[in-house]
Amino acid sequence: MSEATAMFVGAFIVAAMISIGIAYLISKGLFTRKGVDGQRDAHRKFNHQNVSRLGGLCLVCGYLSGFVLFTLVAPEAAGDEWLAVIVVTSGFFLLGFIDDIRPIGARLKLAGQFAIAIGAFELGIRIDGFTSLDGETKALLGAATLPISVLWLVAIPNLINLIDGMDGLATGVGIFVCSMLALMAISGGQVLAAVTCLALVGALLGFLLFNFPPAKVYLGDGGAYFLGSFIATHSMMTSQKGSVMAVFLVTLIALGLPIIDTAYAIARRAIRGLPLFHADAHHVHHRLQRRGFSKRRSLFILYGICIVFCLTGLAIFWNQGVMIPIAAAVFFFIAIFGAKHLEFVQQWSGLRAQTIRALKRRRDIKRAHRTAAYLMDEMEHCDSSEEFFRLFSESASRLGFLPDASSASQREDAESEDKLFKVKTLTPGNPELHLYVPERLRYEHNWVITAECLYAPFVKAHSRFGIPVKNGSANLSTQ
Repeated sequence: MSEATAMFVGAFIVAAMISIGIAYLISKGLFTRKGVDGQRDAHRKFNHQNVSRLGGLCLVCGYLSGFVLFTLVAPEAAGDEWLAVIVVTSGFFLLGFIDDIRPIGARLKLAGQFAIAIGAFELGIRIDGFTSLDGETKALLGAATLPISVLWLVAIPNLINLIDGMDGLATGVGIFVCSMLALMAISGGQVLAAVTCLALVGALLGFLLFNFPPAKVYLGDGGAYFLGSFIATHSMMTSQKGSVMAVFLVTLIALGLPIIDTAYAIARRAIRGLPLFHADAHHVHHRLQRRGFSKRRSLFILYGICIVFCLTGLAIFWNQGVMIPIAAAVFFFIAIFGAKHLEFVQQWSGLRAQTIRALKRRRDIKRAHRTAAYLMDEMEHCDSSEEFFRLFSESASRLGFLPDASSASQREDAESEDKLFKVKTLTPGNPELHLYVPERLRYEHNWVITAECLYAPFVKAHSRFGIPVKNGSANLSTQ
């Protein structure tokens, strides 16, 4: 066995063992503070258990073990540029890790990401130009170097974080993409890049034992940001000794699943008038489960799609771009197939009418979102669940839902006479929200999306005030 092969195997095994050990300790609550759990996003996650979000520690320690192993064997080969990579990825990890412990808000996190990315540029982690797929010609970016480099470093961590809404999904995507980066580094003779990539693959596999459904530990924003920044920085470092265009194109194709899911999310939230970072339960993995697939089966379907993208990317890398038309066809087919069969688009023939209708409703949905933010803030000032849900009922009434005035028997009579339309919102393991509108107004507004805006404070209130949930349904419904 050669020295390089021994380092590859050693880094993989050591990182996996370290990751398993840390994940086990986290799952037992050793590093967990009270309140650092999975309840923050309970309204969109299909898991209601109190799960730690500190899984990023497993990835960081596994990655660093690979780097340390390499420096012990070949200290002269670890240049300053790789120390800069460690600084940048650690910065992204710490930003997300702080948010996992105490939420700091989307805008502040985004500002922090841009600050770290600009710092990375100053440390030499940048995209100066693009070399053609055959490696013969290069086009310098000039003044565009800074914005393109910063955009790449900010976009990839957010792609990974956005898809991290299902147990094991972001972890699996990371395994496949990092394995692809390792193969590319080995092909280019970049031993350090290959060692660190394989170390992270080992750490991810070890962590997956605790992140596979049902998860015992979540990746958290810290883990997602670290994984995304690792992919971004290592693709930049790998490209410096080969075809820049090939490396970035292959990385983008390998990230096809989170890119498609993000494109769906951006379009969906823009049309509905919601903020870009507004969390919801309409991602690809949510849609699969609503179509009757189990959590594990949904996960394996998405793993299969990710593998297809990674293999397509590698084919482009090894064939110097010959496979690009096929890759574009695969990407386009999966995107269109998903949009149709996961009901992101109900009917292609009526897409224009759907879009116009949705744009007209944006104002009402924006108002519902502001109402939800108001309820989240007021919840902290309520002394009892009764006080909060009285405020909740009043707010729902202002949005057009019927006030909490009629008795349960009257509601049942009205429903049986088809006078009321029930809007039901639920994610498994969380309380079920019932809201009512007059049947004659059923089609005048998107009541389902409005109810979903109110669902986040509704779920959080049940958690804050300790209201029991029996068989997935709440003891309290709002009319």
